[in-house]
Amino acid sequence: MGSTRVYDGTVFLPARISKEQHPSDWSSLFAETLAKTFSWKIVCSNKLLPSDIEGEILFTIKAPQLGYPNVLTTIDKISKDIKIVNYLQDIRGDDQNYLRYMHQMLERSDLILYSYKESFENGWPEYIKKGVYFPVFIIPSERFLSLEQDINAQEKKCLVIGCTDRKWYPLRHKATMLSRDLFNVIPHPGYDISFNQLAERKNRKFVDAIEYAEMMNKHICCVTSTLNNECSNRTNHWVVLKLFEIMAAGSILISDWCEEMNGLGFIDGINFIDADANNLEEKVGDIVGNPAKYEKISKEGRAFVKNNHTIERRIESLKKILRNIGYRNS
Repeated sequence: MGSTRVYDGTVFLPARISKEQHPSDWSSLFAETLAKTFSWKIVCSNKLLPSDIEGEILFTIKAPQLGYPNVLTTIDKISKDIKIVNYLQDIRGDDQNYLRYMHQMLERSDLILYSYKESFENGWPEYIKKGVYFPVFIIPSERFLSLEQDINAQEKKCLVIGCTDRKWYPLRHKATMLSRDLFNVIPHPGYDISFNQLAERKNRKFVDAIEYAEMMNKHICCVTSTLNNECSNRTNHWVVLKLFEIMAAGSILISDWCEEMNGLGFIDGINFIDADANNLEEKVGDIVGNPAKYEKISKEGRAFVKNNHTIERRIESLKKILRNIGYRNS
């Protein structure tokens, strides 16, 4: 008979954001990396049960969120001997059910890692003392950084990829209304399709996660937006993952500005191009018409992400953070 494996901890991934139900594999890859690094068990389900947990630490990923507020309803029943680390990302919404479970989770957590600085610090200031800013990052690094970077070979157009809803991403939305001589638009597949299903679709307009990186790499520049959330007074502008992915893929990042970017090291004209709805077309036109002028910015952008915002860098930081709360296997 084989022996039963003993895990040092548990990482909980809500099924809703796993690659089996979501078009991105980012969250699944994060869970898999944590499990491999720390010898943790992965629990992927619609609701975490105390009986699912093994080891001395529970690390939850993006839970709860507005779309699935009920995944941690039993968190108050988890033994006090287990340290709970909660990684938060999309903090938004004023739904009372969501806010109740969010408050319950924040109260019980020993450590809160938050990726959207303004969103958390403005929305939940009473929990800042046990929070640590933990920005988003690319994963897997090689998917982006292994792509050849040659500005002369890239298509002289600006790519618009991802959700273009005006309410959330106003600059992306603006780009979709501008000249197709300057902008290529790839539609978002929606959130009701899994990573695996998307890859298997034939004759589709959408791209899967691997093609996504390659598509950005093929274009001299890509435009995105910091996320603008007008639906809640708890959030404002967020530095979304796509900013890092564009730069890592070897394309020039064009984005609007938010305060969080200053602390992370974004510098207009050095590693990205700052633009707004009024000057976007003009700035893209100059990049397309004068590529040599922007080659250094493209290279600086990729180096910036490689040196600071990869999964490898975040794991280095996480080991130190976990040691600070007394977790021994870090």
